Amino acid sequence: MKPDGYDINAIYNMMKAIMGAGGFALPWAFARLGSAGGGAALFASAILGLLALRELAALKQHVEIQRNTVGATYVDVARAALGEAGALAVYGLSIMCSVGVTSAYLAFVASTLESLFPTRSYSQCLLSAAVFVLPTTWLRDFSLLSKLSQSGTAAVLLGYLVTIQSGSSEPVGWSETQSRYHWSLGPSSWQDLAQGFGPVAFLFCIHFLLFPVMTSARSSAAPGKFVQLATIAFLCAGLINAAFAYTCLAFFGPHVSSIVLNDLSQGTVYLVATKLLLCADLLCSYPLVFAAGREIVERSLFEEAVYQTLPHKEVLKEAPSPRLSGPGLLVDGRRCGLRFMLVATTVAVAQLDFTAILSLVGGVAQVFLAFVLPPLMAIRFMGSIMGIWRLMGNLLLLVAGLAAVTISLFASLIPAKQD
Repeated sequence: MKPDGYDINAIYNMMKAIMGAGGFALPWAFARLGSAGGGAALFASAILGLLALRELAALKQHVEIQRNTVGATYVDVARAALGEAGALAVYGLSIMCSVGVTSAYLAFVASTLESLFPTRSYSQCLLSAAVFVLPTTWLRDFSLLSKLSQSGTAAVLLGYLVTIQSGSSEPVGWSETQSRYHWSLGPSSWQDLAQGFGPVAFLFCIHFLLFPVMTSARSSAAPGKFVQLATIAFLCAGLINAAFAYTCLAFFGPHVSSIVLNDLSQGTVYLVATKLLLCADLLCSYPLVFAAGREIVERSLFEEAVYQTLPHKEVLKEAPSPRLSGPGLLVDGRRCGLRFMLVATTVAVAQLDFTAILSLVGGVAQVFLAFVLPPLMAIRFMGSIMGIWRLMGNLLLLVAGLAAVTISLFASLIPAKQD
């Protein structure tokens, strides 16, 4: 089947979900995972992610056939396979992912702004970013922000190119920095493995974001077709990110910063412009990701928010209210107060180290949604009709997911080493 416009958009949206701020932590992660271990972890995550996505697509289609409907969400699938306990688990983990990802956005923006304005402290930059994004969370229509954020993949790729170009002009090099990572092919300890895996999982365990993409891709109606689209997106993103991580590791050495952009010398206009563009992209993306978690909270408290499904995405819109002062503004005091508290929560989490957030969110919540729940639901819901090899594959994926969550929890309890 030749991909049509909807399928090309599906590939782009999947790549956009993968290609984000976490990519700039990959050189740091590869330094801990080792020169061979980094690539192995990245491509293993991509392959296992595709296997899990195949099961999620099959489960989604199975539920929709049973209910004679379309647009089943992750919560719908979890409820059908695991009951209310499964639905509650997806709700809770989705909130954790939403808060964690937006916190990582704020941490990245604050760290980048601090590098651009050395006279400002990290806390001051963080509060400035929070003051900027808070009013955007009060909007009732995110269509404009969604359009602005569509340039996110281009911004990340530009950031990769600028980082590589700047690093090639004044490389630190492996020969100038000696450490125990110097010739390591793999992680030197369980702590290195745990800390290095977090940023990789943060990038590729984005399954909770893909249900709207599955719904909008026309070819997903045919069994296995969406997985073919996902394979293209995951393979392209994997190759680009691996090339970037290895190149930066060669230029900046094993003591590379957790955000490699911060290792670049200051003063060039294009470098400053690239950093500002990345910050702008994340600030526009913040309310979109934030909406996924706060909508769950609002629906449980107010029971008034509804989804309007649009091509290629879901845009949250509030129920009509006579208190709206404009077409795009929300002045409902209850919601503004709740969103203020949720933004404050992301600010509090952003006080953690950037890589600590990636390890906790990516390695725990996202891995659970990507590698643990899909095989568990597949075995529970469709185990009786599975072939032996598919059943064994799901069991192995489940064990791998539980092991990854355990390792990542271990990492969250141990402070990241400062190079």
